[in-house]
Amino acid sequence: MIRLSGEFHTKLAQATGNKFISRMMRELVTRTSLIVGLFGTSENASCPDDEHSNILKAIQSHDPDLAEKLLISHLNHIQSGLDMEARQEPQDDLAAILGSD
Repeated sequence: MIRLSGEFHTKLAQATGNKFISRMMRELVTRTSLIVGLFGTSENASCPDDEHSNILKAIQSHDPDLAEKLLISHLNHIQSGLDMEARQEPQDDLAAILGSD
């Protein structure tokens, strides 16, 4: 789920046609994927499909105020599913940390 969510965010940034935004998003996805993989404590730590589709609909309908509101809500949702105080045993396998095979 983390990998697929990261791909969505990266492709959305690529759709802007702005190389700076695309590069910045790739870097953010890498960092946030690690954070969610290490500190995600609940379903809230992943991106529900309806949040992405609602943000896309707002963008497609040229409603930046709604898109911004939905984006902030989305980020708050993800943040609420993180426990930054959580202690986990270190893992050497990055694929295991991210939950991919």
